[in-house]
Amino acid sequence: MMNHKALLAGAMFASLAGLALPSRADIYTDAYYPAQRAEHFEVRAGYVVVPGVWVRHDGKQEWIAGHYVTARQGYHYERDRGVQHANSEWTMVRGGWLLDTDGDEVPDRTDNHPNDSRMR
Repeated sequence: MMNHKALLAGAMFASLAGLALPSRADIYTDAYYPAQRAEHFEVRAGYVVVPGVWVRHDGKQEWIAGHYVTARQGYHYERDRGVQHANSEWTMVRGGWLLDTDGDEVPDRTDNHPNDSRMR
């Protein structure tokens, strides 16, 4: 009896975990990503703008408008972007929060001086 309950609980957890995790699979397409639309946002203390982005939905490009998110101390927000590869196909590269130790708005992974105390 205990094995059946454990098996059922494991199956339920696995099915729920699959729903909660976003897919990180690259989707290649021969369709380009159009230029960004001009958006205007007022400066808000404690917030960062997540710019709008084109996404593919049912074979068509759809614009998702930008919005504000709460700023995260020590991080820089990198926008989503379409990247064209050597084979002329496009992939959407998802943005997100990247570590920025010195607060210079250059993520540590691409910063020549990621711990530059003069930038604080």
